[in-house]
Amino acid sequence: MLSVLAVLIAALVVAIVVGLALGLAVATWRVTGWADIATWPRELREAPPPETALAPIAWPAPAIVRRAQRPGIVLLHGMFGFDSLGVGAARVVYFREVAPRLEAAGYDVCTVRVPPIGSVPARAEALARAIGDLPHDRVTVFAHSMGGLDARWAIARLGLGARIANLVTIGTPHHGTPLADLLALRPIRTARSMLARFGLTVDALDWLTTWHWSEFNRQLPDVSGVRYACVVGATTDRARVHPLLRPTHAYLTHAVGASDGVVPGRSQVWGEILAEVELDHFAQVGWSGGHDAAAMVMNALTHLRAAPVTRALQARDAAAMNPVRARSSPPVA
Repeated sequence: MLSVLAVLIAALVVAIVVGLALGLAVATWRVTGWADIATWPRELREAPPPETALAPIAWPAPAIVRRAQRPGIVLLHGMFGFDSLGVGAARVVYFREVAPRLEAAGYDVCTVRVPPIGSVPARAEALARAIGDLPHDRVTVFAHSMGGLDARWAIARLGLGARIANLVTIGTPHHGTPLADLLALRPIRTARSMLARFGLTVDALDWLTTWHWSEFNRQLPDVSGVRYACVVGATTDRARVHPLLRPTHAYLTHAVGASDGVVPGRSQVWGEILAEVELDHFAQVGWSGGHDAAAMVMNALTHLRAAPVTRALQARDAAAMNPVRARSSPPVA
């Protein structure tokens, strides 16, 4: 119980720190009128690229596995995420109601925990270890937010393409997010450096800037035999966004257009578009707006079964010259 409480307190502290940093960044934007990041002074937006070598794993990444020989589904959380927290029946899960619905439909479900504020390579290594322990030959991965970047890294760099048949990303910043650009500004980086002296490091933020992913996408080509698809959640309607996300949503709407309050809609596109929905970042996993995240995942699985893999892969290859938006079939609701 004490260990769980410690994790919750640590997560709360980090969330408060990042929230304050985001508040400062958005306040700076409101005062200065910055919107187009490309026009910022070079000395403000330059930041050292994150280390591309595999970083050490911060802690073990256990997986919850139901060992029946049925089709395997892996659920992977985003930044600041978790698999489940609590004691006994008093537990909260990241993907609300998704695992029970999938199990009832005849799937094995593995909910993976990776370092919540670690770098993409560290999180990808944890994911690779968890999937390597599964009894299934190949699995379908549903990855939310930063989890989609971890999965792509593991497939392209760690050879996980042999174990992943389908990767479905939900609200993933495949082309970065301007919010991370704000937090990479030198004044805020200085504050983060001071926090790092007390052990409050947020390495994940350095992996989410728009300029870094313009380069990393060239280093992480899609692997043949893996089907890449996405669910895009974005809106310009403030009323559809959770109150906690409305300040950042306002900034992103002004800067780049529709978003989920964390990631621009156009940054979420990678591979086939299975669905385009007006959901904020929390609602995508069932945490706000009364959205049924489990139904969305089940609809995505139905689409994957209905559209032949060969046709999907051919469409992806045909769209290789325009990876920002590739659609092989109409989206599902």
